[in-house]
Amino acid sequence: MTEMEYHQAQASSKPIHMFVMDDGAPITAGMVETNPEHYAKLVEFKRRVMADVTCRLFTSPDDLASKARETLRDMRS
Repeated sequence: MTEMEYHQAQASSKPIHMFVMDDGAPITAGMVETNPEHYAKLVEFKRRVMADVTCRLFTSPDDLASKARETLRDMRS
């Protein structure tokens, strides 16, 4: 999710369910932001999101899919 999408979701007053990659998740070099300015913005956005809303951490694409399914199931209950 981009920061702009996050702000739009907040403005809509709809429930927000955030999934954030765990710092210990295995990633490849190609997945890392190399621009120092962009990386700093990403770190700050992640900090704000994690302080503002409940987030679920994930460690892999399969873990993310599982947690998203659980969240959707819980929303229907």
